[in-house]
Amino acid sequence: MLLDAHTHLDMYPDDDGALTAVLAQLIQHRIFTLSVSIDVPSYQRARQIAADAPHIIPLFGIHPWEAHRYANDLPSLVPLMAETPLFG
Repeated sequence: MLLDAHTHLDMYPDDDGALTAVLAQLIQHRIFTLSVSIDVPSYQRARQIAADAPHIIPLFGIHPWEAHRYANDLPSLVPLMAETPLFG
């Protein structure tokens, strides 16, 4: 089994088949992946994608480019940090 430790599966659109193709390739090639996020919506999307995929672990994080959006509301992030195995 292989590990891809940094993917952004949330950035693949649903409507053009790209996400479906990537998910099929992950299974076909037995690739375990960590789907990292850049903000709250991307984490929610990563969780949705990983819901029925045990080989995908969604990780919560705030990219430095997005940090200004959450600087005044850090307490709202605590529950998300508590539920993810890793965060950054």
